[in-house]
Amino acid sequence: MDEILNLIYVSNIRLHGMQIPTRVQVKFARDYCIKKELDFSLPVSESWTSNKFELLQNIITKPFKHLIIFSDLLISSPYVLMVIENNLLNSELNKKAKVHLTFSNEEIEMQELHKRINSILRNKKYALKYSEIKALLKSKKMF
Repeated sequence: MDEILNLIYVSNIRLHGMQIPTRVQVKFARDYCIKKELDFSLPVSESWTSNKFELLQNIITKPFKHLIIFSDLLISSPYVLMVIENNLLNSELNKKAKVHLTFSNEEIEMQELHKRINSILRNKKYALKYSEIKALLKSKKMF
């Protein structure tokens, strides 16, 4: 099986109230590849109709060296966490692959991506909206 060197992944899915336009993600990926001297290839992106990251699940099972994404926030989903756990952490296939976050200009390991997604999902689970915090503080006579 031939190894893919650079896999540029673009997320069209609205997640955590964010949806970054495809052209912006591609521009960041292109600039990042130039800066880091990585080969730029056409990105792959999810279907607009699914929130299950099916394409990512399909392509991540093939060998690659570099996964280039806009931000870990855009793929912080329980589905992606499951894909990483099932396909990457439990196999030797892409354990050494680097994950490049173009928005923050970072290069991290797959285990670090897993840790970050876990953290984002945990924080989101326990986060309160501003109106909820304000109501809570008012009920405790803090204002």
